[in-house]
Amino acid sequence: MGRAVRIQEDEVHVRLTGLTALAAFRRELRIPVRAVRTISTEPFGRVGRRVLGTSIPFTSYRQGRFRQGSLRLFLSFESRDSTVTLEVSRTDWDEPYDVVVLGVPDSSEFAEALTAQRR
Repeated sequence: MGRAVRIQEDEVHVRLTGLTALAAFRRELRIPVRAVRTISTEPFGRVGRRVLGTSIPFTSYRQGRFRQGSLRLFLSFESRDSTVTLEVSRTDWDEPYDVVVLGVPDSSEFAEALTAQRR
């Protein structure tokens, strides 16, 4: 997995490397903690249509930009079961995404840590 997700003082730093970065057409995301409205660890089900990135049919592999109706999504995961879904406010962040879904080793632990950071 070519993805490192770290919760820093005031942001969630996502670093994509190697083939993951190539598939997502992106190397880095910096999400301000203040922009995160909700955090979910439920398996991610909705995908929408791919705009720029990689979606391998018959697998859960998704990397890059997607759209679902009026929502703009950034997805980076290999398994829908080990993801954390962040709904973000675009007014508090200068990126064009409403939802960011990231594959993390332990989604519950990540969600708890991010929730604690938001307080």
